[in-house]
Amino acid sequence: MNTMTRSMIAAGGLAAGLALSAHDAAATVVNLNNPNFDASVGLAPDSDQYITANTGTVAVPGWTINGFAGTTGTSGTLAPNYTSPGVYFNTTPNWSAPQVGAIGGTLTPLGAAAGNPSSISQNTSQTFSGSAGTITLNLSLGAALGTTLGTGGEALILANGGLALGTGLPVNLETGGTVLGAAITPGTFAAETYTFTLNGVQAAALAGDTVGIELYNPDTTAVFIDNVALSGTVFTAASSIPEPAGLPLLGIALLGFAAYHYRNKTKMLAL
Repeated sequence: MNTMTRSMIAAGGLAAGLALSAHDAAATVVNLNNPNFDASVGLAPDSDQYITANTGTVAVPGWTINGFAGTTGTSGTLAPNYTSPGVYFNTTPNWSAPQVGAIGGTLTPLGAAAGNPSSISQNTSQTFSGSAGTITLNLSLGAALGTTLGTGGEALILANGGLALGTGLPVNLETGGTVLGAAITPGTFAAETYTFTLNGVQAAALAGDTVGIELYNPDTTAVFIDNVALSGTVFTAASSIPEPAGLPLLGIALLGFAAYHYRNKTKMLAL
């Protein structure tokens, strides 16, 4: 096998590999604002300081705090101290310093006045593609020391800022993931994964709608959240991976490069 043949095979293999990569990388990651709740709100790290608000985004930048049934919710951001020991947490796995989000009912044991059902939400510029498939939500779910998580929380996928009604949503926040809320040891976080499925009719109805997320807690105990990530096969692509239609041109370019490399090497051997 001569050098030219080997170069062309290598180039063709590279083009095919890129084509397979583009085909396999079907899931699109949705760009969320402040997914780790680490945007500055003036809290000293490792201090157990907490900031709360009833509405708006001041206490949880990038997220909107919502109340229900004519009430105002209470949610916020906490900077846990887990070494002294901390008031809320005493272990580091499955959450990222320096801050976490808190979604309140009455926010026990945060010492706040009795509150109301609360959620945090955000809408993004990402859109639904109209294709059937799955949505994956990953997050860290925490239970504070001395508490037991409730069972009324929900994880919701939004379309154009409202509930994506055709998707079989919501999913229970404490029992719908890979780790049951009752299995989360107080003072720790657990890495949760939630999966949603869209059939063809549901997906078609959402085509072009913007993607959003909402995390809801109606229980008396605060739910703590960190490391939120949303991805799925039902969203419009937002990556730089070459589209399949452009791959033939890429293959031609690579073969051209192989031929150029071969000609140059032939000229050098002739000198």
